[in-house]
Amino acid sequence: MRRYWLGVLGVPMLLVLAPVARGGEKAVDTPTVVVRVKSLDALLQNLNLVVKLVGQEEAAHQIEGLVKSRIGKKGLEGIDPARPFGAYVRFGKAIDEVNGAILIPLVDDKTFLALLDNLSVKYVEDKDGIYTTKYKNVDLYFRFAHKYLFITSVNTDSIQKKNLPDPAKALALAGDATIAIVARVDQIPDDAKLIALAQLEEAIQAAQKKAQPGETKVQADFRVALLDDAHKIAKNMIREAAEIRFDLDISDRS
Repeated sequence: MRRYWLGVLGVPMLLVLAPVARGGEKAVDTPTVVVRVKSLDALLQNLNLVVKLVGQEEAAHQIEGLVKSRIGKKGLEGIDPARPFGAYVRFGKAIDEVNGAILIPLVDDKTFLALLDNLSVKYVEDKDGIYTTKYKNVDLYFRFAHKYLFITSVNTDSIQKKNLPDPAKALALAGDATIAIVARVDQIPDDAKLIALAQLEEAIQAAQKKAQPGETKVQADFRVALLDDAHKIAKNMIREAAEIRFDLDISDRS
């Protein structure tokens, strides 16, 4: 009998005392928040397991076949399905000093641009190799570097050459989880933490006041107490934690 399980790992490791820069790494390579996906292949494998779990094995086979049929020597439309992808955010000393980008591994830049052309996506390239396009009236900026596609918005600061992290270091999180999220809380400015604490308190109070349909007094008291405890834990993490990590993986074991 085959059984499926969902493993959520790393939650007990909420307080990890990690230095901001390790072993000579540049600060640019140690972003404040990192979301890393092991690979497109691993993500699709997890998706297949979820689809099979709900009894749709045929749909899982169709998804797998469709993806494999699109992967050639130049990857999936220029995208490398075997390497990590994700996103990062960096904070400076001031609350408004924040930037970041999405990172997508590439096999071939020209193949990816051909994909945009086939999708009728219009873009222009400037003298520094930064491309600009629009999505729903929002300017998006992207460039190719280190065999990755860097995508950002608002402005191009994050993807100027001097600010580009090495993806191999920026996405180098310990462990083998399909999805990993790390927040280096000790890099977040105090002003930003105060804003986060105020918004958290406001959200918790609103949730405590909002009665649930058919809720008894005992259930209401439990909900309020549970939210109060969650509030205390979250406040301690924001104030005291050096690093917060969340790992998500889906596996199939016989």
